Amino acid sequence: PGFTLVAPIDLGYPDAARRAGKPGRVRLEVEIGPDGRVVKVRVLESTPGWGFEESARNAYARARFSPPRWQGRPVRVLWRKTLLFQP
Repeated sequence: PGFTLVAPIDLGYPDAARRAGKPGRVRLEVEIGPDGRVVKVRVLESTPGWGFEESARNAYARARFSPPRWQGRPVRVLWRKTLLFQP
């Protein structure tokens, strides 16, 4: 299904990780409703500690997408995304 991000997402690097110079990785599953709003964000895996999981979940929970469509009809989709945090 075709859909696009409507506005850029600010992940917000966790303060403790930034101070320590720690990189991180988070893999998310984002449920996008037929209206383009995020219904649910689930963390599939992440670098433990340092707050990466919370930053990723919060950022994508506020995201907006163009309505996903399949054969011209709005649909719900599950989208998986891997995020890399670099100091």
